Parts: sequence; structure tokens; C-alpha cells
Amino acid sequence: MNVLDDECIDKHELQDFKSSIPFPALSGTFHDVPKPKSTIQNDYLIRFSDLVESSNLQKKITPWQVMAANLGIDFDRGFTVKGDLVVFASMIDKANNLGGLSRTCEIFGVKSMVINNREILGTKDFRSLSMTSEKWLNFEEVHNDVNLMVKYFKKMKQSGYTIVGVEQASDSTSLENFRFPIKSVLVLGREKDGIPVPLLNHLDVCVEIPQLGLIRSLNVHVSAAMMIWEYTKTTCF
Repeated sequence: MNVLDDECIDKHELQDFKSSIPFPALSGTFHDVPKPKSTIQNDYLIRFSDLVESSNLQKKITPWQVMAANLGIDFDRGFTVKGDLVVFASMIDKANNLGGLSRTCEIFGVKSMVINNREILGTKDFRSLSMTSEKWLNFEEVHNDVNLMVKYFKKMKQSGYTIVGVEQASDSTSLENFRFPIKSVLVLGREKDGIPVPLLNHLDVCVEIPQLGLIRSLNVHVSAAMMIWEYTKTTCF
């Protein structure tokens, strides 16, 4: 190594050094140094009693799921799906909205999420908000075409699903007065235009979120999150 003499420390100067690092006999070689304990063990050497004494703790991290995803280990998500809700998001174009929605769907045990194109799952904007939820969530692909979407709605109706649209329409039901059927497809409209008129006639019901302010509507992901939570609250807990 290209080390200058004044950069070196004589090994005898370290004999009186007090440290938590276990130094082996100075006469040994590098391969004699004992291997450190596992990184995970060192990272979590925290006194449990100190944590218990705290009045409130964060508990939102589930490391085993994250580690399994990073290691490419398959995980059976069947036991985390609590209801029979399908979130239909084929009309949403923005990757960040879809990424956030994917995270929300996974957290609340949504059965599957329908999107326009699976390729968006690999984009940076999607993953910046999805927090690896795409690894655990079931996805279906239905292109943003009125005829294809109508065909999907008819197929789901034949399977016993109720098609629920999130939209401010003339005959909408307020969310506070609506109870989701167990088997529901939650249809989300376009970011700016909402659900197009040709699709409204193929919905079983339109539900709108009551508002107090002056702004006309909520962000589509925010609206979806409120609806998904309402479904989860009334059918899964």
C-alpha cells in the first residue's frame, strides 16, 4: 500500500487503547481477527426496557416482508387479503398516483388492482411512491378503452360483483349513506375528467365523497384511499 510513514500508528501505541472493539493479540494476523456478530444482531442491540418505558412507539415497519422482497423470496399474500374488493384504475395515467394507490391497496388488503399497462410498475415515478407494494399486490391489465372496460365490467357482474364508481353525478349516493357490498369493483376515473359518460351507464352505483370546501374535487388517489378505507372498515374489521 502507498502509505506514508507519518500515517502509520505503531501497534504498541494501541495496547492501552480502551474500546468496545475486541482487539486480538497484536502479534496475530488479519485472518486471526474474530468475525463480528451478524449485522442484524448489531443493528438491533437496543435495550428493550428502554423501549417499553417510552409512552408511545412506532410499529409500522415489517422488516420480514421487506427483506423477503429484496431477497426475491416468494411470499403467499393470501392471508393478507381480507375482503373481495377490486380497484379498477385503468383510466389513471400518472405513475405517481398509481404508485401511491398500489401502496394503499396493499396496506388495506385489496384483492387486486386493475391498470392500463403493467410496464408502469417498473417506472421510477411509480416505485417512488409504491414502497415495493407491487411485489405483494395482485395486478390485472385492462387497457384504457371504453369497449374493453365495459366488457370487463360485464364479466365481473356475471361473477357477482357490484360496479361502484367514484363520481359526482346527478344520482350519486353520498359515501356516508353507502355501504359497500362484499364483492365490489371500485371504478376510478381520469385525473381531470373523472369517469366518462359512456361508462356511467354501466355502473351499478355512483358514490361521491361529501365536501365542505370550495374546490370541486379531490385528487384521484386521495378519493380512492378514502373509499378503500370505508370498504375495509365496514367489511373487514
